[in-house]
Amino acid sequence: NCIKVWSWGSGESSSSSPLAYLRTLTGHTDSVVGVHLDAAGERAVSASRDCHVCVWDVSRGRQLSSVYTFDSLTCLALSSAEPGTCAVGAQSGTLALWSLETGKKATVFRSSSEVRCGGSSGSVSPSSPVTWVSGHADAAVRVWDARQATGPPVQTLTGAASRIFSVVSNGHNIWAGDFSGSIKVFDLRAGENSPPVLLGNSPVGGGAGPTPIALALSQDGLRVYSSAAAFWIEEEEEDCGPDACLQVRTVEGEYMYTVCGSSGGLVSSLAECEGGRIIAGHVGGGLSAWQLCSEKAKENDDTWDGERIGCENL
Repeated sequence: NCIKVWSWGSGESSSSSPLAYLRTLTGHTDSVVGVHLDAAGERAVSASRDCHVCVWDVSRGRQLSSVYTFDSLTCLALSSAEPGTCAVGAQSGTLALWSLETGKKATVFRSSSEVRCGGSSGSVSPSSPVTWVSGHADAAVRVWDARQATGPPVQTLTGAASRIFSVVSNGHNIWAGDFSGSIKVFDLRAGENSPPVLLGNSPVGGGAGPTPIALALSQDGLRVYSSAAAFWIEEEEEDCGPDACLQVRTVEGEYMYTVCGSSGGLVSSLAECEGGRIIAGHVGGGLSAWQLCSEKAKENDDTWDGERIGCENL
């Protein structure tokens, strides 16, 4: 029910980690399900199961505003095309757009299934509308037109194996993680009746392909990152259970390499920072940072340790 603020290389950090703790933001009374920081690093927006969306002054550690949404929230998303608007998903199946300036609800998209994750497809061109994407407990991905305050989704995409845990989109394609052995890629231009392309995660650790959970696009839009649960199998030992790994692909679907060996537990969220660094939040309460490889993996050596440059417990 709190938000912890970290930075690179200043503040309270261990000698082996560049992750530096700065402060804790308090005010929510239940689990925080999503946090987004603005480009300047000055303000943050958070959503919680306590039904509140809050705006924070990060540097001063102050809450600037709080909006009661009348629904237990499950996710939070912002759009670069509409920086003053946030979308919050709820257990009731709604995806609501809120103005961060006025604190008023602008649009409500309604479905019959709990919203598990959300995101924005942005606007492909200045003349095209901003669209929003939501992943649901009924294994469907729904696409919404921001201009339509009511009515059904413009597309309902099916083909996932189970509930959707994460979605990312670049305006043309949607990548969905459903805790199966593959990432589902939907082409928005192909229509809702077109089945998704399945990107099977590359096997690691002698076992089957890990199951994708969290997804993120690189800042330059050229790569897709997927965190996954890898089930390691050691010789003469029993399966030691799931661990976290990170797989990197091009947006065209070409597998590049795997970063593995995280001991912080399964990764539930991902974000890319400057310089090819990935920040990963773990289900068990850990925070990890990786410096990713810049070159394509060799043909016969596609599992890389990378450089795990930091790990802190939250």
